[in-house]
Amino acid sequence: MEIFQAATSLIVKSVVLSAQWAGRRRRLYLQRASSGTGEVAQLRVEVVALRDENHRLEFENGLLRSRLRDTRSRKPHYTPIQRLQILWHMEYFNIPRERVKEHFGIAKSSLYRWLHAAERGDMGKNKSRQDSPRKTPPEMARLI
Repeated sequence: MEIFQAATSLIVKSVVLSAQWAGRRRRLYLQRASSGTGEVAQLRVEVVALRDENHRLEFENGLLRSRLRDTRSRKPHYTPIQRLQILWHMEYFNIPRERVKEHFGIAKSSLYRWLHAAERGDMGKNKSRQDSPRKTPPEMARLI
């Protein structure tokens, strides 16, 4: 079990690092595209920037649609894969953590809970339901 948790943690960290690297390459490409002069160069810069923004919005739209499609519960949750995609997307497009609510419709506290769970290697686990402190423990009930 410890090996699985360590592997999960390393996978999540590698995904985040790859997104950071790819995001840096993306920003470098956008900077190089904007270095030209003239009307044709400016049009090329605009097309590249619009394609980049379109890609970001298509991903966010698809993610929100999949969340709304899940009608099994009143408040659908993101799957572990979707959580990982959100983390990757945030690093790739350099989205600040303060703006996660407007981009993905999740609370900042949820994002931090996902990050801490990813560090522990239990990103896919749900919270275990705790018994009420007023409930009689099963051992005591058996004795009675």
